[in-house]
Amino acid sequence: MSVESVDFVEPDEPDSRTLNATDEPFYGDQWHLSSTLGFDINIHAVWEDYTGAGITVVVVDEGTDPTHPDLDDNLDPVNQIDSRNGDIGPGEGEPKGNADKHGTAVAGVIAAEDNDIGVVGVTYDATLIAAYTPLSGDADEFAGLGYGVNFDVVNNSWGWNPGAFNPFPDNFLNQNSGGGVDASFYEYGLQLEGNSQDGRGGLGTVYVFAAGNGGQSDDVNQLSFQSSRFTIAVGATQESGETANFSTPGAAALLSAPGVDIATTDRVGSPGWNSGPGGDEDYAILDGTSFASPIVAGITALMLEANGDLGVRDIQEIFALSSRTIDPQENQWQTNGANCWNGGGLTWSNNYGSGLVDAHAAVRLAETWFQDELFGTGSAIAATFNNETVAVHADSPGSTIPDNQSSGLTETAVITDDFEVDQVSVYINIEHGSYRDLSIELTSPSGTTATLFDRPFGFGDDIEFVFGSTIFWGEMSVSTWSLKVEDHDSGDVGTLLDWTLSIYGDNHGADDTFIYTNEFGDAFKDDDSARRTLSDDGGTDTINVSAIDLEGQENSIINLLSGENSAIAGRTLTIGTNTTIENVIAGEGNDIITGNSSDNNLFGGRGTDWFEGGAGNDLIFGGRGIDTAFYGNAGGGVTVDLGITDFQSIGGGQGFDALRDIEYLIGSDHNDTLKGSASDNVLKGGAGDDFLRGREGIDTARYDDALAGVSIDLANKKYQVVSSDQGSDRFSDIENLLGSIFDDSLRGSDDGNVLDGGLGNDLIEGRGGHDLLDGGSGDDTLLGGQGRDTYDGGSGIDTAVFEDATRGVLVDLEISGIQAIRGGLGSGAFIDIEQLVVSSFDDILTGSAGDNHLDGGDGNDTLNGGGGDDTLVGGEGDALLEGGEGDDLLVGGAGRDKLFGGSDTDTADYSAATSGLLIDLNDTGPQAVGGNLGNDRLRDVEHLIGGN
Repeated sequence: MSVESVDFVEPDEPDSRTLNATDEPFYGDQWHLSSTLGFDINIHAVWEDYTGAGITVVVVDEGTDPTHPDLDDNLDPVNQIDSRNGDIGPGEGEPKGNADKHGTAVAGVIAAEDNDIGVVGVTYDATLIAAYTPLSGDADEFAGLGYGVNFDVVNNSWGWNPGAFNPFPDNFLNQNSGGGVDASFYEYGLQLEGNSQDGRGGLGTVYVFAAGNGGQSDDVNQLSFQSSRFTIAVGATQESGETANFSTPGAAALLSAPGVDIATTDRVGSPGWNSGPGGDEDYAILDGTSFASPIVAGITALMLEANGDLGVRDIQEIFALSSRTIDPQENQWQTNGANCWNGGGLTWSNNYGSGLVDAHAAVRLAETWFQDELFGTGSAIAATFNNETVAVHADSPGSTIPDNQSSGLTETAVITDDFEVDQVSVYINIEHGSYRDLSIELTSPSGTTATLFDRPFGFGDDIEFVFGSTIFWGEMSVSTWSLKVEDHDSGDVGTLLDWTLSIYGDNHGADDTFIYTNEFGDAFKDDDSARRTLSDDGGTDTINVSAIDLEGQENSIINLLSGENSAIAGRTLTIGTNTTIENVIAGEGNDIITGNSSDNNLFGGRGTDWFEGGAGNDLIFGGRGIDTAFYGNAGGGVTVDLGITDFQSIGGGQGFDALRDIEYLIGSDHNDTLKGSASDNVLKGGAGDDFLRGREGIDTARYDDALAGVSIDLANKKYQVVSSDQGSDRFSDIENLLGSIFDDSLRGSDDGNVLDGGLGNDLIEGRGGHDLLDGGSGDDTLLGGQGRDTYDGGSGIDTAVFEDATRGVLVDLEISGIQAIRGGLGSGAFIDIEQLVVSSFDDILTGSAGDNHLDGGDGNDTLNGGGGDDTLVGGEGDALLEGGEGDDLLVGGAGRDKLFGGSDTDTADYSAATSGLLIDLNDTGPQAVGGNLGNDRLRDVEHLIGGN
């Protein structure tokens, strides 16, 4: 094999535009990670949880530069191999000459470090394993492929070019060394198969390959490495979403990823592509499927970090299901005969495969892939190359291919095995004078057609090759498959000597999983109404919407009752008549999930989710967020203990349920017993006489649905009348209360409490402990008691009362933080408090910039209104009332008071006088004012209010 026949899958030269310096200096150039056009890989939410830590990725390429500051910490310094001689050890995976730059660029796409230096990789905490090969075209140089069995993922950004006289340059069928073929291709085919079976403890090493840069003149189905069912072939897209013009298409390609203008690492110094001055010479912007492949390899690492139990076939299927249909003008998109994806068949294109890779969707499906493991009902059973179902039809028809006839030659294979297909391989042995006359198509029982071979340019004759196709993913194998061979030109004639159809997949029986992605509300908005109704004929079935994200209007409403509507990705889905779906796996949003009378497994995923299991024995798994189990429709009282994670008898016709990661519990309209867990819980009893026990954690009893004001005293451990519609409830280990929209009376215990009055004019008393008193809307009265309390009045005119003080208090409403209140009442913080009513002792009160009412009570008080139009009430002692700014009203009372108005127009109120008054506003000294109101001093007072 000559060097010229090898496709290095090398990129174009760097373009001339300047790299943009941003926080990760060149992150702005990495459109594949984030693009305003929307055709990036959708990765940011994934990085919140997974970065590739603990996952190994082998880079079989021209070495990886260990001195690059964006690679040095992620590159394994010991596990390296030189494929030329098989030597393993430090430095063996480094570039060997100045021309060896491709591998460093590929490595940066995968795992450039997140270190604020240059660019960042897709899986920036993964470990890189450098496997050096010169990419010179000798198959025996690719020992790094075999080395990959010791690691998780192997990226291969290289391949062979089909030639005019050799349409199948890396044919795995070639076993002899004569006739210009290379025996090692056969050996590497066996090696790929073995490593995909044996790597990762039998789960399989994942091999990712660049599809090639031959564009429409080539086909991945002429390349054994790329068309092998043991690999993942990746095409390339542009930022516009269109397929790259150089990307090699084919029915065996699984998916696509960005491959144009990819900013990545370059060899340090002059050996790289970018050797110019300016500080960015160690980075380059490059094109090629070489840079699409490592994106998928990086996402694979993220998937394996999320779920290390995935087999290679699991990963392949997740990519098939999660990739996005883009460029709707692409005329090669077809919908296959599956029924498991967004309500129908998967969409597929020779140019894109299953579509553009979506990191978020792929990782979320990886997390939730094994339902038994997810629900704790069993262990994961991975889909590997050791446990697949296979159906084979082999035939040696010896049939003549009609010359230049559109009818062609059609052979059929009747498959009696009934299982779900993932990949199909077709061995073809044709004797012909010119292969460029021929096209070969395979059509499934569902009517889906894959073009396996289509008149490539060349001067060869016979065909003996194993073609592959991923287009039939999710279809059923049973019934008649058709192979059509057509000769499009007259002259040369040929014969189909042998052909073998091999169908691979899994037998799931009657159990189905229906995957929904963002595309349910996007690509299928206005077409194919059949996708809007989910019908099934038996088995234990699951709806999985975990792939849906913010772009898919992520809050899902899923109702499993037959005939009821759900909302997924903003679109309506109806459960068909006589259809029973048992399980739901939700996703990113705040989802509402309603079960049916069957035994349901309901998983909320992320977000704040709401569950109603209904009748049946249900497993309700909240996942992350504050999740709610609702029993409001129970036919009788329920007893629910969140401290029990196994199945428990619920009562009220609700069966036996197991609740896990549930924080919020809502009872029925009957007499319920609701118990929390060790976490912080919210318990809502509803109507009926309920016992609410919080246990450990900070627990809340909630009454926001009450139809009248509630009255609750947490110090009372007996049943107490709560309201006219909420019955009599008993509380244990409850710290917090949420009242109704009416006028409530909420009293805490000696523990720290959060008492939230909600709407209405509420009376809230904290007692001992460090309390948060939240009045909410309305004119509320807050009593803190001892401890470090927060008085938050909310909207309305709210009052803080200190009637339990044992000595004078000190409160300044201008202070936003904690302040010592004194008077035996600890300390407090005041928010939106307009009025203060204090003790019979000597108090010092200061208002805020707003309008305040300060009532000192009895005692010798000092009241300072501050800003605003304030009312200051001195009481029976000798008071100092200072209005400050604003139009203030000063009420001194009995005693020797000082009424100092301050700026603006202020009024002294003597309406409490019991006899006539004698007051001279010109006299700033003490004066007997009469009316049994003592001797007062007045200053800066403009108005007087007399008595009767």
